[in-house]
Amino acid sequence: MSTLRARAAIALLVAESFSLSNEQGQPIPMATLGAELEANYVVVMQEFEKPDNTVLSVRIDLHRLLLPNHVSLLRLLRPGANTLLRFAAGGNSQSVRLE
Repeated sequence: MSTLRARAAIALLVAESFSLSNEQGQPIPMATLGAELEANYVVVMQEFEKPDNTVLSVRIDLHRLLLPNHVSLLRLLRPGANTLLRFAAGGNSQSVRLE
């Protein structure tokens, strides 16, 4: 990942591999705000509007598509709360309750 173009391509791939949905399974759109490289980590910043319900389904397809042994971390930041989800090989979907 020595070139800017390579880092940008990785960041776009990571950003597009995550999807969110509400309790009814309807997709929640996300906007990608930016990306940066921190040590050996690609950090992608995205935002979304909190759904009316409080359970959010998070899915990542990067493991299945490209990196089967990769571990991804997803940090949900919101006022007064910080949730970390860990996706490892074989696990590509989790639910989290937003308060």
